[in-house]
Amino acid sequence: MPLIRSVSLLSMCLIVSACGAGRQIYISSSYHTLPSPGARVSVLGNDISLLSSAESWLRDRNLYVIALGSVQSHTTAEGGVPCPEQCDTTAAVEAAKAAGVEYVVLFHLSVEHAPERSSIVINGFDVKSGKEIFTAGGTELLKPENLDDKDPHARPTTILCHALATVWQYRPAGYSVDTSTDYCHIPRPYA
Repeated sequence: MPLIRSVSLLSMCLIVSACGAGRQIYISSSYHTLPSPGARVSVLGNDISLLSSAESWLRDRNLYVIALGSVQSHTTAEGGVPCPEQCDTTAAVEAAKAAGVEYVVLFHLSVEHAPERSSIVINGFDVKSGKEIFTAGGTELLKPENLDDKDPHARPTTILCHALATVWQYRPAGYSVDTSTDYCHIPRPYA
């Protein structure tokens, strides 16, 4: 009985500390298969500042990232960034297929009307079959007193890294409570 009380008390402390923390990131994901090391991947999304972070993260997983230049012209609005709103999946898959890419990763950043909420949805597709191979969604909620505009790209980048880390099973789905792991700079796996 004392063991149950101790575990219950510890669980309550963890829940209270997570709820009281200034930063809460919630991630959900699912996958069927992941690209194997050495696979050719392209990344497209609606926020140009996140593209390099996503490409870098995937390169660190031993994937060969094909630069946007070869795919971008097929999916970019006139004079705009790739996928100004939501990427057209069919167009992205067809463009990637024409460029010799095996997988395409699409992301959509949404900064809600409230400045304390950011969310990202990431989808991975097998270009040959056109089928979705993974999906991840992440949301970060900050308390108003913890908002800092020092680096507006840091929050979405952190959510992106957490979402990709969840798909690759470096972290469990759900709320992030361990702030000691920097999911944007996970050591490169060796084959």
